[in-house]
Amino acid sequence: MRAYVLTAKAKDVLDTELGFLKQWPKSGNPRDLDIFLGQIVHHLKLKIFSPEYTLLLGLFSNGHMSGTELKDWSNLPHASFYIKLKRLISEGHVCDVGDSSDHRKARLALSDTTRQLISDVHGELEAWAGKLPA
Repeated sequence: MRAYVLTAKAKDVLDTELGFLKQWPKSGNPRDLDIFLGQIVHHLKLKIFSPEYTLLLGLFSNGHMSGTELKDWSNLPHASFYIKLKRLISEGHVCDVGDSSDHRKARLALSDTTRQLISDVHGELEAWAGKLPA
């Protein structure tokens, strides 16, 4: 077995970078993060880091978008994007809304229910993150 000795500088860096772990329990329940993310997974039936959730976040952040705007924003391949978008529309997470300037064009938006759920969970996450030590 090899034994390693940290230099004083390396020890100081590690102590500084990992010091928040000592304060973690004081910041609130660390399991809250699992609960918040679990709410999204449970209600939306989507994984947090899935391409579908990325599309929802694009609409959440940017409001109404055209399909092309959302596709460009997401950087998903063309076919993959439309398959995932079709699924989100069929599940009621995304809806077509008219374009106020040109009624021939469709715009995409989150359903009211999906927008409210994401807004609520993100608000809880921000409050939770605000309790973490700086």
